[in-house]
Amino acid sequence: MHLTALRTAAVAGTCAVALSFVALPAQAATVSHGSHSGSEPSSSQTETSSSSSSDDASSGTDVGDDHGSGTEVGDDHGDGTEVGDDDGTDATDESGDSDESDDSGDDASDDQGGDDADGSSAPVALPAEQGSPSQAFRRTVLLPKEIRTKGIKVVYSGLTRKAHYQPYFSGGRFGGEIGEVRKANGKGAITLTIHPRKDLAFMTQLGASFVIGLRGLDTQLDLTQRIEVKYDSDVALTTKRRGEHVSLAVAVDHETRSGDDSAWKKVRVRFQKKVDGKWVTVKTVRTDAKGVAKAKVTAGRSEWRAVVVSGRTVAGTTTRGHRR
Repeated sequence: MHLTALRTAAVAGTCAVALSFVALPAQAATVSHGSHSGSEPSSSQTETSSSSSSDDASSGTDVGDDHGSGTEVGDDHGDGTEVGDDDGTDATDESGDSDESDDSGDDASDDQGGDDADGSSAPVALPAEQGSPSQAFRRTVLLPKEIRTKGIKVVYSGLTRKAHYQPYFSGGRFGGEIGEVRKANGKGAITLTIHPRKDLAFMTQLGASFVIGLRGLDTQLDLTQRIEVKYDSDVALTTKRRGEHVSLAVAVDHETRSGDDSAWKKVRVRFQKKVDGKWVTVKTVRTDAKGVAKAKVTAGRSEWRAVVVSGRTVAGTTTRGHRR
């Protein structure tokens, strides 16, 4: 009996010790996660696992601990701090920084010239001329030979004294400055003789038509005059009184390319009479094959003249007045 009791006690003690060893791991796991009850290990482990996963996702440090330190990432792919700045803060600064946005808006406004919108930066108009500018050309219908030898002479007067002016030309499709800037003298005058340069040789060609101008640099001025380049023409007017009528006859010839004179056929001639100080056209007649135009008018104490209309290549001309 005594041995049986001892054996039973020994078996019971052994079971108690075994049970204590079985319970210890469960209690240790529960304590490591902060559980205060050994009876709820599964729920505490679930909550701890969820919070740990959440912390890992939100904390860059935890992510770095899971996959390697930030330093190691930097060593493998570049400095971890620089990568973070490029992908995060710097990107925000470059694209969304309010200061740079303000600067770009201000610069754009400045570049577009906000002051110009209200006209405050508009060019200031030049002052008007102090006098009454005028121009006097020796002739406005010139001959090629005349331009080559004598040039184109013009006298400007009535300009603002000591002001600066730029002569220029316009030849239809092109134009440009002629010579240097000129300064009006103490009387407000400029005398200009234009001798065409090689690049202006067109001015000496038959049939050329161009504009000579003077533009003010210190004042508002733009004087222009069209110049025609044509061959010369010659007119001879004769008058004969017969009773109550006067016969007028005009012989017209013109210069040719060879320099010789030839009858100018089929050109219009206007016979004009001076009335109250003004010339009035009485008849218009075309010349015949010999370059002669005739007209018969009523007699009277009058002054007559003939005007030959300019042609495409030949300059017109006007005779002096004849009294009959």
